[in-house]
Amino acid sequence: TAAETLQAFFRSHVSHQIMRLQQIRMRELRENAAARTIQTAYRSYSTWRLAQQAMKQHAAARVIQKSFRGYKARKTAMSVLRELKLQVNRTAAETLQAFFRSHVSHQIMRLQQIRMRELRENAAARTIQTAYRSYSTWRLAQQAMKQHAAARVIQKSFRGYKARKTAMSVLRELKLQVNRTAAETLQ
Repeated sequence: TAAETLQAFFRSHVSHQIMRLQQIRMRELRENAAARTIQTAYRSYSTWRLAQQAMKQHAAARVIQKSFRGYKARKTAMSVLRELKLQVNRTAAETLQAFFRSHVSHQIMRLQQIRMRELRENAAARTIQTAYRSYSTWRLAQQAMKQHAAARVIQKSFRGYKARKTAMSVLRELKLQVNRTAAETLQ
């Protein structure tokens, strides 16, 4: 009837409208998810950039601090040298000798530290080399044992083949002799 046709058409229209609204909602959800992804990536990048800038600033601050400490140390050293020159009780020779002894002792200590570090590094290198040589020797021994085992298998197989071949030849020979003897006996 016409009422049923209208109702069916209306239901179809409503269901299409609902489906269309659901599609729009799904597209909005996808777009929102994409926007959140972009926002997250941008925030991550911004945080990274801020961290990079902070690291650069810290590095620059360390350079400035190092320079200032060097300046301050040089200034202090110069002040100490002036004080030494101004001291009446000490002669120039005594001051130079004390400075030279201090310098020499620092140099000796520095050289001893370098020598000890070199000795430790050499000992570590020898340990690594020994371990590597030991491993290489073990590996070569393992390969040699595998090759010997393979050679023994091949030799065993060849000896078996040769023995079977010889046995077959002897059997043929015996059969021929038996046949000849039987033929001679029959004659």
